[in-house]
Amino acid sequence: GATTALVGRSVGRGDAMGAAHWARRLTHAGVYTALAFGLLMGLSALAIPVLFANAGREVQVLAVVGILINAVVQVVKVRNMILGARVMPAAATSAGDHRRRHQCLRVRAALAIALALFTPLGIIGLFVARVVEQLVKLGIFTWRTRRISWESVVERQALSVAWGTMRG
Repeated sequence: GATTALVGRSVGRGDAMGAAHWARRLTHAGVYTALAFGLLMGLSALAIPVLFANAGREVQVLAVVGILINAVVQVVKVRNMILGARVMPAAATSAGDHRRRHQCLRVRAALAIALALFTPLGIIGLFVARVVEQLVKLGIFTWRTRRISWESVVERQALSVAWGTMRG
């Protein structure tokens, strides 16, 4: 994506400040875009009664609640995608991040089962579990991103290029 390309270009040029700048700028752009699409998604809930007029009232309410929950969490989901799938790989962070994402998925599955089957939330528990998973990932990815030292990333890249040139 654009984040990986632009951040990677700055890293390749040895420009740590440029890499940090692109990471911040594209993260902010993603958040603003997600706000707009979250709003559109939320507004689409108004069409449920028209599009699914033959569905029962309870089904329509659950669909609207699901859409609204996803609309509200859209910013968090997009931020997670940008940080977890673009910024951290551009900074060559550890493979442990991949493992953490899968741990979040396992926690979400267990939480979804517990909330949906063993609480009065029912199907809404599935949505709540998804929100909890996204918030946990946001915490992990934000923490990891703040720990990125772009100067170190640039130095590692320069050493890697130098090593490749010497071997080559």
